[in-house]
Amino acid sequence: LSDTERLLEQVKSTAARLNQYVLYKSEAVGAWRISQEGNRPLMVLVMGEFKTGKSTFINTILGEEILTTDVAPSTAVTSLLCFGKEKQVWLHDSDGPKQEYLFEKLAEITAEGDDRKRAIRESLAYVEIALPNAMLKRINLIDTPGLNVHRESHIRNKENFKEKADVMLWVFNAARSATRTEIQEIKALGERLKPFAVVNRIDNIDEEEESVDDVLGKIKKRLDGTVQGVFGLSSKLAREAEQHGDAALLEQSGWAVFMEKLEQHFLACADELKLVALSDKVQEFLAHFRTRLAELEKAAAAKEKNFGSQDEALQSIQDY
Repeated sequence: LSDTERLLEQVKSTAARLNQYVLYKSEAVGAWRISQEGNRPLMVLVMGEFKTGKSTFINTILGEEILTTDVAPSTAVTSLLCFGKEKQVWLHDSDGPKQEYLFEKLAEITAEGDDRKRAIRESLAYVEIALPNAMLKRINLIDTPGLNVHRESHIRNKENFKEKADVMLWVFNAARSATRTEIQEIKALGERLKPFAVVNRIDNIDEEEESVDDVLGKIKKRLDGTVQGVFGLSSKLAREAEQHGDAALLEQSGWAVFMEKLEQHFLACADELKLVALSDKVQEFLAHFRTRLAELEKAAAAKEKNFGSQDEALQSIQDY
């Protein structure tokens, strides 16, 4: 067995043991979810404010138009893009159940614009999109609504996927230097999800006023070590280059350099990154579990006054 497989077996075993006790049901579910994440390819979370071009960026990685990009803010729900032998869509309800949905009607669910579907969108945890796409055999991509679209469901669902994500790409708009809100959110992610910064829309920079290198330099200075690296590109130009087979335009877009870095930092070492991410999640789980045990021991000590021993008190809490 590989190191990752051995770790997953230990986590599954822990989940099974915890599941025997009513008192630890939630912890058992948490451990089981970590074990299930190990069966997926590297999960890459894409975040940023709206109007940064996240959906176009993801479409360019996939080499096909999947996510809607023609309305603002375009992304209305969190979407998980994964590999499948055929194109399929499942709507995952906030309460757990999922139902299949017509792929041809994906846009009316995942993008703003169709008010008739708003109630459905608000009830969803996320949309799962399966595609016969070679890139998705190597990584899963998570597209999220813009950071500055303040809806409770969006915030809740993004938090859930932060827990599941292995690595993160944070997309910025080259026309706007990294905002204070973005920097605060990135710092709050912690070391495990320290992102790579993708500065999109460099084609909108007026080179007569300021060079691309100057813009990237300013953003690097504002981010000040809160990210693992900064890449400048234009998803729009890269997508046009892909569609027309224009090598010069692809070079101009900065896409070739980005894809080289993506291969180097993510794809070529996906197994190692997955193991590191799983190890970090297990450590976070153990820290939470130790806190939980300390709370139970404190409660047992308080109840011991009414029982013959602490063992009786603990048994009483577990029976409850």
